[in-house]
Amino acid sequence: MFSNHLANAWNIGEGVQPVTALNPDLHVDDAYKIQLYTIQQQVQSGQTITGKKIGLTSKSMQTMLGVGEPDFGHLLDGMELKNGDSLSFKKLLQPKVEAEIAFILTEVDLKQIGMALYHNDVLQNTGVGAAALGNPAKCVAWLANKLADYDVALKAGEVVLSGALSAAIEVKPGDRCRAKFAELGEVAVSFTE
Repeated sequence: MFSNHLANAWNIGEGVQPVTALNPDLHVDDAYKIQLYTIQQQVQSGQTITGKKIGLTSKSMQTMLGVGEPDFGHLLDGMELKNGDSLSFKKLLQPKVEAEIAFILTEVDLKQIGMALYHNDVLQNTGVGAAALGNPAKCVAWLANKLADYDVALKAGEVVLSGALSAAIEVKPGDRCRAKFAELGEVAVSFTE
């Protein structure tokens, strides 16, 4: 029922009531089970899981949303963009941009990685790796432990996004965003009609 509710929102490209509005007694474990069922359906339809996403790693975001720990989601091959690609705004619903460190194991002190997020070449936010649970590597450890609760494992070659280092910024068609990470490089995306 909930999975169909969410799939319908995705298919028509419009927001729907949160599933907690349909069932206020929904527990976080139920929400993860709904997510896992939805991901299973997407995999059966031909998509491939390419990684995991950790969210709500900063205390400010947890406080704002009234939660006490991070959350996680899955990354699918249909979600991927190459650095510098454009993305049609018509495929998005309430889009925002966050800058995160993606893990494919490095020998860098991730707590010290500085980040600058630009919107249409104007600096909007800065952050540092320590903003994600004190160290982005701790986010990955949290994810591995949390996934084990649902009998899900991190797999070789998957990407793990460790959580945003600053607040998300809203975007609209014609916008371009880029994030510069000290020692790691730069990524960019633009949005078309």
